[in-house]
Amino acid sequence: GENIDLPVNSPMTLYKNNLPFLFLNTSECIGNKIISEELIDDDIIVEDNIVQIKEGEPKITFEDALQPKEHIEVRTRYDHISRKINIENKLNNPINLDLDFKQTKDIMFVSSQPEPSEIEEPNHIYQINIPPESNAKVTLELQAKIVTRVTKIKPEYVKKLKQ
Repeated sequence: GENIDLPVNSPMTLYKNNLPFLFLNTSECIGNKIISEELIDDDIIVEDNIVQIKEGEPKITFEDALQPKEHIEVRTRYDHISRKINIENKLNNPINLDLDFKQTKDIMFVSSQPEPSEIEEPNHIYQINIPPESNAKVTLELQAKIVTRVTKIKPEYVKKLKQ
């Protein structure tokens, strides 16, 4: 897959025995796979995938640039992102984990499967109990605000240059 720009810093932390042991962050993306830091004990395997991105329609506005002949084209769009976290327990005993997803000004929580165990804005916390040699999934539906800025010469000056 091609690289897709995702807003950075939509932090998720996985807690085991109240200690954070994995940080999932959308800041590093290769195609549609998120690179989660491999800080995991071998007993627990976490896969964090972006399964779908629906790009929103960009709204275009203009801001003044430093040069009077230029302006900044600002494109803002809201993408819908489906993110699936799969956690596998390789141990012979059950484990209890807390997954803490924190929304930011650029990444908004829309819905999830299952529902969060508790919500303390901006955090959405999932208490996950995984039986031995089983796995659990959390699917997050998120809205990401993507803003790009391009400095362009104002159209009225472009015409003058062509003459």
